[in-house]
Amino acid sequence: MKERIFLISFIGILFCTNTIASAQSDWQWQIHTSVYTAHYHYNPQHNDHQKLLNLEFYNNNEWLAGGALFENSFYQPSQYVYIGKAFHPIENLPDFHFKVTGGLIHGYKDPYKNKIPMNNWGVAPAVLPSIGYSYKQATSEVIFLGSAGLMLTVGYKF
Repeated sequence: MKERIFLISFIGILFCTNTIASAQSDWQWQIHTSVYTAHYHYNPQHNDHQKLLNLEFYNNNEWLAGGALFENSFYQPSQYVYIGKAFHPIENLPDFHFKVTGGLIHGYKDPYKNKIPMNNWGVAPAVLPSIGYSYKQATSEVIFLGSAGLMLTVGYKF
């Protein structure tokens, strides 16, 4: 039941973001997928192929919102909905960016539900920083997954 409620909420957020983005011509969409994941501590149970599908949109001030579907480190279907901000701190490298997102993650269930902090009701808060680089419409990021590991993504802006 919780999964159904979260999925309906996820679809609702994506619908709302699409409606907002359609009304704002200065918004830009991005789609990402994972190409490499490394856990900081080896465990043969870890999944290093998350099958990530991430959709987000940005406004002109680099505020963003998005959602991701993926398999977590223990092969469980999971979701992350978030808001965030991108920063371009190096004037000579405008395509280089830092990004931080914060939101809710769902999908870590027994016996792994305690692998992420504050997962008391099957949904936990998450803050994920990343660094990235874009070239024209292509983009890539390294996302730091707390104390678990990091993920390399590639994506496309449209």
